[in-house]
Amino acid sequence: MNRGLSLNNLVVTGPAGLIVTRMDLHVEPGQTVALVGESGSGKSMTAKAMTGLLPRGVTATGSLQLDDITVDLALGPQALAGLRGQYISLLLQNPFTSLSPVHRCGEQITAALPPDLRRSKEEIRRRLDEVDLPERVARQYPFELSGGMRQRVALAASLASNPQILIGDEPTTALDVTTQREMLDLLERIQRERDMALLLITHDLGVARERADKILVMYAGRLVESGEGADVFAHAQHPYTAGLRDSDPPLEHRLVELPAIAGSVPRPWEVAVGCVFAPRCDRADDRCRNEAPELVGTTSQVACWKPIALTDASHPIQIATDVQAQNTDNDLVVIRGLSKRFSSSAPLALDNVDISIHSGEAVGIVGESGSGKTTLARCLIGLESFDSGDISWSINTPMAQRAQIVFQDPTSALNPAMTIGATLAEALRAGQRSKAEVVALLQLVGLPSEYINRRPNGLSGGEQQRVAIARAIAPRPKLLICDEPVSSLDVSVQAQILNLMNSLLKDLGIALLFITHDLAVVRQVVSRVYVMSNGRVVESGNMENVLQSPQHEYTRQLFSSVAGK
Repeated sequence: MNRGLSLNNLVVTGPAGLIVTRMDLHVEPGQTVALVGESGSGKSMTAKAMTGLLPRGVTATGSLQLDDITVDLALGPQALAGLRGQYISLLLQNPFTSLSPVHRCGEQITAALPPDLRRSKEEIRRRLDEVDLPERVARQYPFELSGGMRQRVALAASLASNPQILIGDEPTTALDVTTQREMLDLLERIQRERDMALLLITHDLGVARERADKILVMYAGRLVESGEGADVFAHAQHPYTAGLRDSDPPLEHRLVELPAIAGSVPRPWEVAVGCVFAPRCDRADDRCRNEAPELVGTTSQVACWKPIALTDASHPIQIATDVQAQNTDNDLVVIRGLSKRFSSSAPLALDNVDISIHSGEAVGIVGESGSGKTTLARCLIGLESFDSGDISWSINTPMAQRAQIVFQDPTSALNPAMTIGATLAEALRAGQRSKAEVVALLQLVGLPSEYINRRPNGLSGGEQQRVAIARAIAPRPKLLICDEPVSSLDVSVQAQILNLMNSLLKDLGIALLFITHDLAVVRQVVSRVYVMSNGRVVESGNMENVLQSPQHEYTRQLFSSVAGK
């Protein structure tokens, strides 16, 4: 009889020490369990241990039970080889890394089917139909598909062997809000039809709140809280869970400052004694710092010596009321009738786009992937040519001093061979400024001066993005363009970066063009917004007005697709 999946006393150890400590979880047939926590908390390592896909040099102990089968994880990945696919399957975040670029999509689904079905073309059609894809996709390569379609192909391949449990490791993180909702609805339908268990690993609290029957919260390799669905966040008992919840930007109003958890997640092996969260916790006392709490409770569980009670006062928040642009009569840059086509056979990437940005103003551009947001930014800063239209600046200075850009992924945006000091000194020279200002730049973005001699691989994702922001503001540009600058960051780090950006805009008086598909994020930063779809601006206006009374059907669809807000 199918009893779902149970993971008991999982311990994952790497060359430096413990990565996951005494992890237990259970997922029943038809149930969705969400595993949440910041990067480095051990979520993905837990999934890899359950599927026998741990990296070289990393080992696991504990047991995994599926049906009447119990697997001793200490026996290594070969013990799970017979279960992977047939009983348990893994859907990864990026289909580009899970799908072969040199094989057609149909071939990749076929390879995952049970042997007796691999010659059946009808079976391939049925599998594609299950994930709402047309038959022609079987003949296409992954690079010919959109991101959402690639993820559907990856899902079809993951489900091909009819697993009883699917582990989704950030399966919708890289998708825009509309595609994300479609993908989550699809997963929910398939799960219901198959009575399949789903373990959903995510750092998107809205997704967890909206979709999960049960939520588990991990921190530094340990389970710190668990409970029923959205109740975990509504009545958080662990200070870390409450901190995650409070860091998540609301859609309904803008805050003067987002509550953010100070510091960053320690590496699990660095925590020798006490509660793993104690160094970042404002409730911690000597017992917390010296004695590790056990996970206790029945319906809900928490590992904390000083759990938050329902009667405890919550941290006050201050709603921003004055979010009007500065110098609104002074245009910094005006874009008129901008059009761009990448090839004669391709549709217009930009179609007669009109946009203006005032000096000192924060402007947002929102829309789905492929709507033209990034193409517009690249044309504005000179990284792409355009076919027709005009970009008119009110200043006549070198481009380095007009505009700078912060990209989505700081790891690929920073030179891994250069120290942080050398990177910032180079940017200062581009703005004809002294390299002696490097320390002041680091302090401006909240980094210590000793980071001068570090390289990017020695920094966390949030620290790398701070360096990228410091590099962008080094030449003192009049416009800072941010293209999805926080979409790859955890919610607590995201709050830190958004607070930093609001502070920099106020202190430096520069204008901002903020590009994102996350409406709650853009809500916290901009005063005016443009909505783009298929290369056109379909709606624009004051952020408050567009949010409260969207006029275009596409805008209403975007807002309705936001998970858990």
